[in-house]
Amino acid sequence: MRQILLSAILIFLTTCAVAAEPIPPNLVGIWTTGGSEFRGEAIMKGDALYLDTDGIGAFVGGDGRDVMGIRIVVTSYNPSTNILTFDLTEYGKVQANGTVTYDPSKDAIFSPKDNKRFQHRSNVMSQVIRRSIGLEEKNGTTAYAQNLGLSPSQIVQPTSTASDPIQENFGARPSPYPGFLALPPEAVPSGFKEVGHHYTKREYTLDFTRMVDGKKIDLNIAESDNAKFFYSNSELVQEFKYQGITGQVYVYHNLKTQETSFNLIWLNPPKQRIAIYLTQTPAKEYSQKDLIQILESMKNVR
Repeated sequence: MRQILLSAILIFLTTCAVAAEPIPPNLVGIWTTGGSEFRGEAIMKGDALYLDTDGIGAFVGGDGRDVMGIRIVVTSYNPSTNILTFDLTEYGKVQANGTVTYDPSKDAIFSPKDNKRFQHRSNVMSQVIRRSIGLEEKNGTTAYAQNLGLSPSQIVQPTSTASDPIQENFGARPSPYPGFLALPPEAVPSGFKEVGHHYTKREYTLDFTRMVDGKKIDLNIAESDNAKFFYSNSELVQEFKYQGITGQVYVYHNLKTQETSFNLIWLNPPKQRIAIYLTQTPAKEYSQKDLIQILESMKNVR
């Protein structure tokens, strides 16, 4: 798995711009490497490939204590060569692509990049595990979160929201719901323009963009009480205290695109579980201190 920006980030996986390709029934389900350990459908130790019928899935790996993962979107499957092609996506953007090969005689999937062999553990993938690993509902637009720094034992399964009539409403609202921390308009960093948002009782996100010398800088703020969290290996650049709670800022440098991405994580359950994500190419307009300042500017919604 490519080490892209997965470390302790709240990434809302809204509907991707790239349409997923439905896959054959014999490829659907949970695939795992030898010696892997599970808790139900959830990988705890080893590596797993999750593939659903709509072509949405994830690579997820763990060491028995921490896990990390990345969303994949199947773009094609060639039944003649048994090669499945996929995109790795983040914030709805394609970050990389790859292939795996299915061997029907052994009911196994091989990854040519790292020579891993995945055996078929289950031929079905439930909506529960789909939510738990941070994927949107099948054929839906509910945004789920992944990639924050909690261990598997701290993951709380989402409660039913069937009685909440606005859970699927991503339309405009005058303000987020009580209990969240929100960034007031006067605290938005100079030059940034809001390009998207959604508010529900359980999720709150804001998306901003700024152009500097023809290069786009993206700023994303996300908060949820039912996010799913995974670790990864990007670099921790600063720990800080806010309201007596320790937060972290991570950085990732993409040598291919020359992007630098900062990710601030601050967890104050139940609702104030926050990630602030900023990516810039290749300007050095902002640093981790700017993300901390944004957090400190956020106000309680009452």
